[in-house]
Amino acid sequence: MMDIIDLLRRDHDEVAELFSHVAEIARDDRRTSGALRACAQLVVAARVHTCAEERVLYEVLRTHTGPLKAFALGGPHEHEILDVTLDKILLHRPSEELEVIVRVAHDLFEMHARDEEEIEVLPLIAAAFSCDERAALARDFAAEKARIRPQIARMVATRLTHEPRPIRLCYEGTVVRRRQGRARRHRQVPQAGVELYGASGVAGDVEILRLAASVARCCGLSAFVVDLGHAA
Repeated sequence: MMDIIDLLRRDHDEVAELFSHVAEIARDDRRTSGALRACAQLVVAARVHTCAEERVLYEVLRTHTGPLKAFALGGPHEHEILDVTLDKILLHRPSEELEVIVRVAHDLFEMHARDEEEIEVLPLIAAAFSCDERAALARDFAAEKARIRPQIARMVATRLTHEPRPIRLCYEGTVVRRRQGRARRHRQVPQAGVELYGASGVAGDVEILRLAASVARCCGLSAFVVDLGHAA
């Protein structure tokens, strides 16, 4: 059974790992394209987490009293400070200044997610909510992340207007398929996506199709069908 506490810790670990990766290449001007992708992945992961947390968990915590309500009221303001710093990460190429900005953003993340949320708040959530309630929050949290992730990835891409096209972004995470019909349980499944910006025409379509086929083969599939659709 999914638990909101486990999902929050998993997200924190994912963002922390991305911070570590970005910190390794923040000053290496020979890895500009790699730094761009890593920074974009970091910002997307952090913002998907914070937005879903505000819309699902904080809304419930506001109905409580004491420390849980105080955390839910203060959390969005801490997220806002982190967001402003993450924006600066997207505007800098590898340099000493980018390295400093990444370190500041990482410190903000650690203070909010690790020191405050994991040490102080998650034990209170474990005590205040039943297992079934935490499982319901986990399902709603995972579903909201899946819903907003593509939107946030596109928003991040618009901040990269100073970068040469095309821009290639990717994301992955866990989503929940809600039970339908006679199914008794929700299903938790992995999902991955890619975004290609600035590659208009057939060339961009072919690149994505080749990527999809390559991924299918890497997963061990020898016979598969790629369905095409149009967003317009």
